[in-house]
Amino acid sequence: MIKYRNFPLFILTIMLFLSFMSGISVSANGYSAIICDDYNALTDEQETELTQYLYNKSQEANVNIAVVITDATNKYGAMDYADVYEENLFGIDSNSILYLINMNDDYDWISCSGTAIDYYPQHTIDYILQNTSGVYLISQNDNMDFYGAIQSYGDLVVSQQTLPMSIFTKIGVSFFVSLIVSLIVCCIIASRYKFHKRTNANIYTERANGGGVTFTKRRDTFIRTYTTKTARSENSGTHTHTSSGGGTHSGGGFQR
Repeated sequence: MIKYRNFPLFILTIMLFLSFMSGISVSANGYSAIICDDYNALTDEQETELTQYLYNKSQEANVNIAVVITDATNKYGAMDYADVYEENLFGIDSNSILYLINMNDDYDWISCSGTAIDYYPQHTIDYILQNTSGVYLISQNDNMDFYGAIQSYGDLVVSQQTLPMSIFTKIGVSFFVSLIVSLIVCCIIASRYKFHKRTNANIYTERANGGGVTFTKRRDTFIRTYTTKTARSENSGTHTHTSSGGGTHSGGGFQR
């Protein structure tokens, strides 16, 4: 039976455990891959091969994978175009990553939704774009390697994925942290209730008659202060936004 004075400790432990468990997600292995070549940059054979290749990668990464090649948007509309395209292909807030190859003004974009937002933080998206568009799609004579860019994209979706903690890891971490916090709180509670001398009226009477209480002057002297500045990276985390279709996405662009 939980004693009243220990009830706050019990509540704190349960809340901490639930806070760690709240981020758990489970997904079935039913992901797909789609290539939408509206620009006719690939041959039919290349598109078939790459679609199968990306499908295999989608099963490894546990996300839907899409590639869109088009000239129907520009730099200023690329983000929302990719987001809504992704929603139309896989659904709103699906676990998906889409690579938009923009042939209008060479501003490519990667859009993530669902668990892919956590799998691919901002610096990972930048890295994927630099090693796809930045390597295979930059050419002075329009001899761009679309096949190589898409194949590299599939590889990087798997190799650069940042996996969140598994359910068992989260349970273990929450149990360990809850145990540590419980021990700390118990120690604090124990220190308040143990090793204290019982008080009575005689103690106050003795002190009132000059029994060992000495008051001294106390003064805080301010000596100096220090100010430090730390640079903050703009791409240190994952930034999310809402598309015109209503879904939540993260993403990043690359100017070729």
